[in-house]
Amino acid sequence: MKEIIDNIKQAEAEAERIISDARAQASKISNEAEAEVLRLDASVQEELKDAKKQVSVALAKEAQELYDKRIAQAKEEGQRLKESVGKNLEETANFVVERVLG
Repeated sequence: MKEIIDNIKQAEAEAERIISDARAQASKISNEAEAEVLRLDASVQEELKDAKKQVSVALAKEAQELYDKRIAQAKEEGQRLKESVGKNLEETANFVVERVLG
């Protein structure tokens, strides 16, 4: 009978040790998981920051290209108007000279 009681006590002690080990392992796994979550969060935040920077650079480049294109178009239009005014000015001057001098 004493042997059975000793075996039961031994089994209870072993069960408590197993439970204690399991709790320690669970705590370790939980801490590792939290650390991994923090690392992944930092990594994602950095990737997001880089992506935003790339988008900003791309938008700035696109805006500069559009600005350059519109400036070039405006210069071309200005040159056409200048040439047109020059031609019209010469015709107008000739018309006035003919009217005045007759």
